[in-house]
Amino acid sequence: MDIQKHDGIGAGDGANNADANRAGASPAPTTQRDSPRKSAYSRGEAGPRRDALPTGIILAGGHSTRMGCDKALLPLPDSPHNTFVAHLVALLTRQCSTVVLVARDAAQATHYAHLAASIVIDATPNIGPLMGIYTGLQAIHTSHALVTAVDMPFIEPALVTFLLTQPLDDHLLVPMVNSIPQVLLAVYPRATLSIIKERLQAGRRDPRSLLTIAPTRFLDEEQLRAIDPSLRSFVNINTPEEYNIPRL
Repeated sequence: MDIQKHDGIGAGDGANNADANRAGASPAPTTQRDSPRKSAYSRGEAGPRRDALPTGIILAGGHSTRMGCDKALLPLPDSPHNTFVAHLVALLTRQCSTVVLVARDAAQATHYAHLAASIVIDATPNIGPLMGIYTGLQAIHTSHALVTAVDMPFIEPALVTFLLTQPLDDHLLVPMVNSIPQVLLAVYPRATLSIIKERLQAGRRDPRSLLTIAPTRFLDEEQLRAIDPSLRSFVNINTPEEYNIPRL
C-alpha cells in the first residue's frame, strides 16, 4: 500500500509503465503554489450548480498485473458487497456533473456496463495513464475534470469537495504529498489536451511529465491534512499484500 509515488496506478501497462511512472519531473518555471484557503463549502456558502461542476474521470484501463485480477472489481475491504469501481463512481456522481470511466478496450468495458458512468475506450491501448487522461478529457463537455485512478478506494468525500471548490482556470491543480505531485488525484483543464497530445507524440506515458510544460498550481500537504489527516485519499492498492493490510 503506497501513497501515490508514481503515475501508472490503475491505468497502465505493467512493467513498461512502472519505469515511466517512477521518472519524476521538476515543475515548470511557471508553476505556482497555492496558499492555504478555505473552499466555498467550508465557508458555509452554497456550492456551484451541478451542471457547472467538473466531470469525474476514473482511469480503469490497467492490466492489474501485480494484483493478478482486475483491481476495479475488487470488493472494498470494509464493504465486501461494493467494488472499487462502483464505490468511486458513486462517490464522484455525488459531487461531479457526470462521470467518465476510461477502459483499455471493449472487452474490459463490458465488465463496467452496469455502472452509472459514461464508458470510453483508450484512444490507443496499452500506452499508459497519460493516454487514459487524454481519452477522458476528449470525452467531457465541461472545462475541467477531476481525475483519479480506480485503485484508490479510500478517497475522502471532503477532499473531493475541497478540490472541486478551488478556483479553476487553465492550470492543473495538483496535490503534493511527501513532496510528490499526486497527479492521479488532481484536476485537469480540458484546455491541456493539446499539451498532452504533444507529450504522447513525444513518447511520454507519465502524467507527471506534464508538470515540466503545463501551468500548474500545487496544493500543499498542510492543506490536505486539514481535510484528510492520514492522507488515506492518496493510498493506492497494487498487490494482494497491500489489499490484505488491516485498516482501521
